Amino acid sequence: MSVDRTPLTSLAVTPVHFVSPGDTGRRAEALMSRFNVDQLPVIEPGDRLCGVVTWQRLSLERRDWGEVEVSDLVSKHPAERVCRGDTPLGEVFDLLVDHDFVLISDDEGHTVTAIVTINDVARYLYNNAD
Repeated sequence: MSVDRTPLTSLAVTPVHFVSPGDTGRRAEALMSRFNVDQLPVIEPGDRLCGVVTWQRLSLERRDWGEVEVSDLVSKHPAERVCRGDTPLGEVFDLLVDHDFVLISDDEGHTVTAIVTINDVARYLYNNAD
């Protein structure tokens, strides 16, 4: 098995569930619980990625985030977590060292098509071990 040639789509979680900046922290938490995910992309009108809200951020927030808008909970700078579907797996590993997940987008972050976490990579490697 050549890991470097593995398509990211075979590792990625799809469909991508997301929230809008005006959604509440309560809605983000409900979606994370329902779909058993730890992060959600935050998508602005026009399908533009503007950030990410994570379970860690929700759990660290000291105030009642239930009615707080996602725009106040979002982690900015999502561009460093975005890569194309044809990105070599070695580069994705490098990103996953610094980030819990990588977003897959083939149109420069406009449309997030999948999410890859370190757990997805570990599961793939375990299931495809020689």
